[in-house]
Amino acid sequence: MPMGAIDEHVAVSCFRIFIWIAAVSGNTLILFIVFAQRNLRKKGANLLFAQLSIADFITGTESGVRGLSIVLFNAFNYHDYTKRLCLYLGIPGLLGIHMSQLTMLAIAVDRLLCIKFPILYRNLFQETMTFAFIRFSVCFGFSAAMTGVAFVGIGQRGDDRIAVCSTGRSLAPWYAQHYWVFLACFFTLFIYAIYIAIYVLFTRQQSSSFGNSAVQKAIFITMTAVLVSYFFFWCIPNVLYVVFKNIGLSETVLGYNSSLIGLLSGVNSATNVLIYGWKHPELRGHMRRVLKGEKASIVTATASRPSMSHLAPATHVTHA
Repeated sequence: MPMGAIDEHVAVSCFRIFIWIAAVSGNTLILFIVFAQRNLRKKGANLLFAQLSIADFITGTESGVRGLSIVLFNAFNYHDYTKRLCLYLGIPGLLGIHMSQLTMLAIAVDRLLCIKFPILYRNLFQETMTFAFIRFSVCFGFSAAMTGVAFVGIGQRGDDRIAVCSTGRSLAPWYAQHYWVFLACFFTLFIYAIYIAIYVLFTRQQSSSFGNSAVQKAIFITMTAVLVSYFFFWCIPNVLYVVFKNIGLSETVLGYNSSLIGLLSGVNSATNVLIYGWKHPELRGHMRRVLKGEKASIVTATASRPSMSHLAPATHVTHA
């Protein structure tokens, strides 16, 4: 079966739509819980997680846009794709990917400061809604700007026809071959370097009551799940893109790989909901009560140890 046919198969489109529904509904639930509970809004880790949920919401929307557009293209037997059309369809993916990468980097730095310099962190880096809004504005502004840069030169190449309707095939060569590779490599290496440092700090704390606490062990497991998800859904597909590009595979193969990156990015946006619903004590409890239709309690299971729960990390990823 041709690669283009696989990408346009009804099963793939249905899977994309399923991921879209799961990511959008799950991240909407998390945003509702965080902003509806004052005790959750007071913690910096939760505000960062809310920002990540916004990025995942946008990335999940890309899965829905791709899935529904392919269904409509097949229904009307339209396969005359142009780079302009496919790039417009990829806007949510580009925006969400940039937003999620910046947020994940912010989370990694925030957790490292919290663990390495806990007293300084509590005194100088206490979260407020104002600070969270400024941070969100900076991340969103940069993401929107770089998404807009992707349209530079679209007037000259916009009417070019492509076999696979993907964002990667619609981008300018310098954006797809140089900027995107730099983006993927920089964030991947930097984020992993920070989390390795955090792992080392955790290991050194194993002999202390702080390192042996149930909360710290839960955080260690959560970080492992997050990094495994990041590795499979972000690192591997982007490494494949670099390898395929360097060995000179056809543009159709690269376009198919770009579609795979976008698909796995959507999967990751839904997976993060499961990870934090599984391991984040406060969010897990609130999510359970909301889904059961119960009235949320103002006292959480971790309220007696706010400094510990502050260490809960968060993440996300992706590419269209």
